Amino acid sequence: MSRRNHSDFQVERGATRWWRIKHQWWFLLIVFPFAWLAWVAFGYLGLRLRRRGWIGAAVVYALVMLAGTWLVADGSSYDSKGETGAFVLLGLWAWTFAHSLIIRREALDRLRLHEDPRLRRARSRIVTRQAAEEIARRHPRVAFEAGIGRDLDSFGGLLDVNHARATELAHLPGFTAELAENVVDVREHIDGFVSVLDFATYLDLPPRLLDRLRDRLICLPR
Repeated sequence: MSRRNHSDFQVERGATRWWRIKHQWWFLLIVFPFAWLAWVAFGYLGLRLRRRGWIGAAVVYALVMLAGTWLVADGSSYDSKGETGAFVLLGLWAWTFAHSLIIRREALDRLRLHEDPRLRRARSRIVTRQAAEEIARRHPRVAFEAGIGRDLDSFGGLLDVNHARATELAHLPGFTAELAENVVDVREHIDGFVSVLDFATYLDLPPRLLDRLRDRLICLPR
């Protein structure tokens, strides 16, 4: 197993103890401050992992914490208001502790998936492709000089149908070597495509295939 594959395997399985410790720091916000910061822990997990239920829980826990703290601060340990506040805070601590134990495994699984190297690479490719597409739209000459769209291994896999070689075009989803050669023949005959839609029209591409390719293609001027 290569070094990179071994690293991917560890992240996917969450095999290392250090990884688990590092990704459970939020649990300490519930245990040690006696739930005063429990809303921070659930808010962090909800926002990072896009779990609306956990975000909602964070809001509720924050309101209960404020109410309990206000009761304690406004009363004393010897009157009913202070006792009620202390009971609320103690109950909140017990409830959030139990809730954190319930979601702990799911949170770790989602964090592990969120940090999967394959997803990181995919997100990086998408961001790079979008940035390169914006440059191609605003500054086509700069994009041409930089080689944006010449091959699928650079700039997030963005491909320029007016300049890419047939061997690169053949690797597009739904393309064949024959179709790629046809693209080259057509663009030479018409001196390049005006837009991606123009390209799809000349090649008579099915709408579904065009939808798959729309964010992968550009047409730099020839």
